[in-house]
Amino acid sequence: MISAVLESFFKFIRSDASPINHEISSWEDLEDFLNFFLTMNKRFDKPRACALGFIGAELNSSQIELSQQVNEIFDYMKLTLKKFFDKARKNGDFKKNIDADSLADFCLAILQGGLMTSKIRKDIKPLKASIKHALKYLAIIRS
Repeated sequence: MISAVLESFFKFIRSDASPINHEISSWEDLEDFLNFFLTMNKRFDKPRACALGFIGAELNSSQIELSQQVNEIFDYMKLTLKKFFDKARKNGDFKKNIDADSLADFCLAILQGGLMTSKIRKDIKPLKASIKHALKYLAIIRS
């Protein structure tokens, strides 16, 4: 059953119906991408963590198929960010030593950590602060 839910979710986020833009082509798009998670969280009465993060964190080593599905979704999200960072580096927006792959992992970790902390504290402020500081960091490492 979880496998079917993950498969359905992955199809949804890759579709035109997905509310999140996976074609980041500008710094404004990147800011919108990160802020999407804050906007979605504000729509609920209480902060919510990422269900995908919860599922992935609870899987054991015998749940290989589910682990692969979760990783495939995270990889898709990471690729969205990595493509933009690669393009930005090629356009001279970053110093040449910036690793787009690591930077994409950083952004996903910031989002997951902010979402989880906000959920635990029942307060959206940690997510808001995480995104704010990630955007400041990205502005600093731009050329």
